[in-house]
Amino acid sequence: MDLLIVCETCGLTLIQASKSSFSQEDIDAYRSVKCAVDGTTNLQITLDGTTVSFTPKVSPPLLSVVQGQLAGAQDFGNSIILQFAAENYLGGYSTTDLNTVLTTLTGVMQALQTGSITIALQRLEALEPDGQIITVARLTEYRNILQAYLGMPLT
Repeated sequence: MDLLIVCETCGLTLIQASKSSFSQEDIDAYRSVKCAVDGTTNLQITLDGTTVSFTPKVSPPLLSVVQGQLAGAQDFGNSIILQFAAENYLGGYSTTDLNTVLTTLTGVMQALQTGSITIALQRLEALEPDGQIITVARLTEYRNILQAYLGMPLT
């Protein structure tokens, strides 16, 4: 019998094995595998040519741990938004300028509010400075704040 387990998200082959037979316990053990590339547990399991998709159920204790981590990331994201808004208020910018910046930063702010700090960083890195409110120095400062939170080297 041949067993193949592939990540449905990125297509990476996680396990390829051949045995005379696979027990249900063998297959259940393989289901705990996570993709090393993206951490997903959305797996495609093929046993002797028959393919099934499998997404494991998350246990309630693990779910509450993840919810706690996300709540912390959301709190952090909201504190960054508050800091940026306070700096803008103290900067005395016009309502027109602030509306433009708000439109420009909508994607970054949405990611911060949901606790998606990595996505917020990616979106921030894609921004071009406007030279007035979104300066190179400010982009660098906030990029460094997010990188520090994520435990990444600062740029």
